[in-house]
Order: sequence, then C-alpha cells, then structure tokens
Amino acid sequence: MVNAAWLFRGKGGFIVNNSQPFRGSNLLTGNRNFLLLFLGRLVSSTGSAVFFLSILWMAANEMGGSASVSFILTVTVIPSGDK
Repeated sequence: MVNAAWLFRGKGGFIVNNSQPFRGSNLLTGNRNFLLLFLGRLVSSTGSAVFFLSILWMAANEMGGSASVSFILTVTVIPSGDK
C-alpha cells in the first residue's frame, strides 16, 4: 500500500512524490556529458530548422510563389524509407 501522505496530485494531474525536491535543473548543470549532448542537439535542431526555412524562402523567391513552396512541403512529408 502506498503512503498517501507522500503523494499528491501535482500540475497536470500527475502523482508526485513530495518527499524529495525536484532535481531537473541539476541535471543540466551537474552532468557535463548530458549538458554537451543537450546543447549539441539544440544547435543541430536550430540549424536544421533554419536550413528548411531558407529552402522554402529561396523557392518562393526564385521559382515564384506558393506552388513551389507547396511542392517542397509535399515532398518533405514523403517518407524516406529508413526504418
């Protein structure tokens, strides 16, 4: 049986153990490898998004309008076949 004094419904209805403080911020500052992984993924995702937006912008300017942008957006949703 679970001790009901330790549990309460937190934000979003999740059951939270109130006996220990939240240590999420310590994960980034306390673990150097995780911090490097997090920052690397952040930079990579930002670069991918900027590249995708620049391709759409170039298509709109060079090829003229919404038809080329629509074509590029349609082609990007076709799966690549990698599983």
